Amino acid sequence: MLRFVLAAIIAFIGARSAVAAGENFDAELRQSAEKIQNVMPDCGKLMEAGDFSGANAKILATFPEATRTAAQSFLLGNILFDADPKQSYALHKAAAKAQPQNVGVLWEWGLEQHRAGEYAGALASYQTFSKAQPGWAPSYALQADCLLRLNRIDDAVKAWRKSEAAPDGTLETMEDLVCTVHRDPAPHGRRAELLAKATKQRDVDAACELIALDCDFPRDWWNGGPQKSYLKHDLPAVQAAINLPADDLRSRAMACAAECATADHEDPAAIKAILTKHRLLTDAEQTLPTHGGLLSVILNAVTQSKAVDDAVLRQQVGPKVLELARKGKDVRVWNVAMFAGPTDKDEQLKLEREAWQTTGDARFAAGVLFLKHERGQLKGDDPDLLAALKQFPESGMIQRAAYQTALREQKVTRTLLANAAQAEFTHFSSFVATATVVNRPRSDYLRTYFAQLLLMPPEAKPAAVPAK
Repeated sequence: MLRFVLAAIIAFIGARSAVAAGENFDAELRQSAEKIQNVMPDCGKLMEAGDFSGANAKILATFPEATRTAAQSFLLGNILFDADPKQSYALHKAAAKAQPQNVGVLWEWGLEQHRAGEYAGALASYQTFSKAQPGWAPSYALQADCLLRLNRIDDAVKAWRKSEAAPDGTLETMEDLVCTVHRDPAPHGRRAELLAKATKQRDVDAACELIALDCDFPRDWWNGGPQKSYLKHDLPAVQAAINLPADDLRSRAMACAAECATADHEDPAAIKAILTKHRLLTDAEQTLPTHGGLLSVILNAVTQSKAVDDAVLRQQVGPKVLELARKGKDVRVWNVAMFAGPTDKDEQLKLEREAWQTTGDARFAAGVLFLKHERGQLKGDDPDLLAALKQFPESGMIQRAAYQTALREQKVTRTLLANAAQAEFTHFSSFVATATVVNRPRSDYLRTYFAQLLLMPPEAKPAAVPAK
């Protein structure tokens, strides 16, 4: 549960104790970190059993609130940052109040404020940090994000210029930190709630949602996949609690998804054997799970392993998925329907529009816009573009469509670039695949927008009115 920031801040304080508030804080932080390591194994067991609140309570009890020091609050805040934002916010706030001159503490407090949407406060914390560490580029980038949200475009451009010029800090670190303040918290609490609902209330829908979550457990914008320790506990627990007949489709789908998620996706024979075992997709009826999350997990394994021919997926499975999608508003089912849908551009456009209207999800609105853009049909006053911008102003892909259209029409403005940059900060929409990281969201578009903003003159200030 410890974040990478913890090690970095400990090292930072150790190297710059005169700035950070002295050796006492540094020493206490190290001692506290050693002490809390003793309780982490028990906390891990509680987490695996689904006792999220119990695990957090045990962590907090290591340093009782009545006697908790700033260093201990700081450490606890870092540990709980990913899983319990409300608690970590309170802990870092307490540490910052007690150590207002400690720039390491202020940095972490700035991240908390940023994540909570307190942009003016976060900006002040980052600026104080940068006075002590003027060469660290990521701080200026985060300042630029806050300034855009405070509608201070010129100042945001200045901050970004500093981030480009600063000698320390990598692009990847900046991207990680942007993800840190804008991504959803790790869903350990949600998993615990679903587990309780499935086992205590015998809620089958909660059980399906739980197993789908365990099969593809998000950690950040880049990393997900099966949480194997959770699956090992949760699948038998919900199967015993809800006690569905062995032939029940939902029971088969949960077991199949769990096996597909943990199987070798480079072994098509293994994936096909799992499908055959649970009589899904490869049976005579080509049976599909009706739960969107389980369906996504299974078809992801199928497509990655190529256990089923692409032509079969599109021609036979695709129409069945679309039929299922049209019975509800599940974004995940609609997403699969698009992936396994027709290759004809006219049909794709119709389906993207139908999915947008049905689900209200930005990805399908972006699909409509980019299909029209490919044909040269998207204009700045296009009703679809205007509607999408109004409905999804924080979508990087929607803003990208607006930017590309304006670029083609030579109508790029400072406001358009600022809006696009702000949306990219919310979630990067540029992707790159490498030998070790597949489809890592990157800041390429964000950097493009700021590069153009840097070339534009600052906004003209209104002339002063002469005194009478």
